[in-house]
Amino acid sequence: MNTKALELSALYKELAEQDTWFEFKCKPPKWEKSIQSPTIDSDLRDWRVADKQVIDLSCMVSSGIDMEFRNYNGIWWTTQLNNINECTDKKYESALGDKYNSSECRIRQDHWHSWQGGKCPLPKGLNINIKTRAQSSESYDVESYDVSYWGWKWNIPEGDNSGDIIAFKIIGAANGWKY
Repeated sequence: MNTKALELSALYKELAEQDTWFEFKCKPPKWEKSIQSPTIDSDLRDWRVADKQVIDLSCMVSSGIDMEFRNYNGIWWTTQLNNINECTDKKYESALGDKYNSSECRIRQDHWHSWQGGKCPLPKGLNINIKTRAQSSESYDVESYDVSYWGWKWNIPEGDNSGDIIAFKIIGAANGWKY
C-alpha cells in the first residue's frame, strides 16, 4: 500500500471539505498561499490546507443592517447586532435582548438591503449581489473597498451616477472565508 498516496489523497480531501487553498512552507519557516499543488513527489510536511479567514462582524454593531442569529434549535431569527462580547459563549448580542443572544451570527442572507450611500457597510469576505441606480445586479466577492471601483458613493453631483450602489444582497461567505 502506498502511504504517501493515501496522505496526499487525505490532503486533497481536506482541501475539498474546507473550500479554501493550499499553503506552502517557505523559508524562513512561514506559510504562504500557493497557486501550486502538492504532487506525489512533494514533501508533504511542506504543504497544508489553509484555515479559512473569519469574517469580522464588528463593523455591523449598531449599523441598522439586519443580522441573523441562530438559536439552539438551529433556527435563524432576524434583528440587529448590538454588541460582540468575546467573554461569553453567546458572544453576539441581539437587539431583542439576552434571550436572543447567540454564538452564531451572520448578515441577513438572500435579502435585498437598501443602501442610502456613505462608507461601505460590509466586512471583507462576503459574496454579494449589488444593484446600481441603473438597476443591474451583479455578483462579487468583497475583498476591496475602493470607492471608485465599488461605487459606495451616493448621488454624485457631477457626472453619471448610474453606477451608485442602491442595494446589496448577501449570498454567503466568499471562498476561503467563514462566519
